[in-house]
Amino acid sequence: MADDLDRLYSPVIRDHVNQPRNRQRLPQANRRAAGKNPLCGDCVTVQLRVEGDAIREAAFEAFGCALCRASASLLTEAVRGCP
Repeated sequence: MADDLDRLYSPVIRDHVNQPRNRQRLPQANRRAAGKNPLCGDCVTVQLRVEGDAIREAAFEAFGCALCRASASLLTEAVRGCP
């Protein structure tokens, strides 16, 4: 099964599955968005701390498949510092 996952997911995705970044509650968040996929049951909440026009911190909480969790992890890294 591990070989199947290696072929299915890129090294970047596997890294974010095994070591998710920013997977935590962000108590000082002043923006939140949540969603649930009714087809598979994945649930994701993204939390942001926005100051001025920039995202200073981003975090997520997720329940779902590996790709869902990895995507949320990648997202929180990508948006930090964005206007």
